[in-house]
Amino acid sequence: MKRIETALKKEDARALREIAKEYIYKAAETYDKHLASLAVIAYALSKLVSKLHIVKSSDWPKYKALLIDALEKEYPPERIAGIIASLDEDLGNYVHSLIDKARVKMASDLYAAGLSLRAASDLTGASLNELIDYVGKTTIHDEEDYSISMKDRVDALRRLLG
Repeated sequence: MKRIETALKKEDARALREIAKEYIYKAAETYDKHLASLAVIAYALSKLVSKLHIVKSSDWPKYKALLIDALEKEYPPERIAGIIASLDEDLGNYVHSLIDKARVKMASDLYAAGLSLRAASDLTGASLNELIDYVGKTTIHDEEDYSISMKDRVDALRRLLG
């Protein structure tokens, strides 16, 4: 969480996206839902700090302080997501929740890397229907040059099944 906190303090959207990408692939390798949740948090924060109407808002410093405090105290990702959801509701211009969109984006990256839609949805908490819809509208899985090897997939499945 310290890396996310540092990037948020600097309002460094690129660093937050890089952290999200790193965490989501590590989460896939180990089927670690906590790490996947942190990836979603990092990605959602990257979207927030990249929006001028958010960071220029008079309410942004209050929310930023709440988020930094939550990261410093290592609150559960669900609690941090709740702060982001409140900020998104107050300051966002979107119909869909930023956290839900972040879950779908991270799940689509996992799908592009070789996980099944269901596994990607389960790991990130993304709605399977929203994920299917999103993947169907993108070509990201055709453009990325990374994948999870068959050995890594089998190892992850073995860990999942015990």
